[in-house]
Amino acid sequence: MDLCSLIDKRLIVFNFDGQDKEEIIQGVAELMFNSGKIADKVKYVEGVFKRESECSTGIGMGIAIPHCRSDVVTQPCFSLVKLKNEVEWDSFDGKPVSYVIMLAAPNDANNEFLKLLSSLSYNLMDDDFRETLINASSIEEIELLFKEKGEN
Repeated sequence: MDLCSLIDKRLIVFNFDGQDKEEIIQGVAELMFNSGKIADKVKYVEGVFKRESECSTGIGMGIAIPHCRSDVVTQPCFSLVKLKNEVEWDSFDGKPVSYVIMLAAPNDANNEFLKLLSSLSYNLMDDDFRETLINASSIEEIELLFKEKGEN
């Protein structure tokens, strides 16, 4: 499973409106539910917040990666959400978040989920990849970025 194959245009949103972490996670979960990726929004959100309570998913550099594995996930997926306004996320660097990448995986996808999370985290440490992603203004730019990264 590579990141490029999991891109779903319904889960990429620019100028996403949300006032805080909870509102954003709820909103992105709604996108996942409406696209058929999760079967139960409430249970999925509970899983994301359980994970969030263990350790903040604000990785720094203006990015958060909330995620969880759950029985209600029907297809592994991730969202790419550029926020309208920065929000506090208890990030490692103490700075607010302007970009949220939320992952969902079925409970039976342990290795695949870890590979997906690892690949995404690795790519985000690459300054060029991260800056291109953050500055992208179209779905096509994001698709191209992930395609190029997958070919390297």
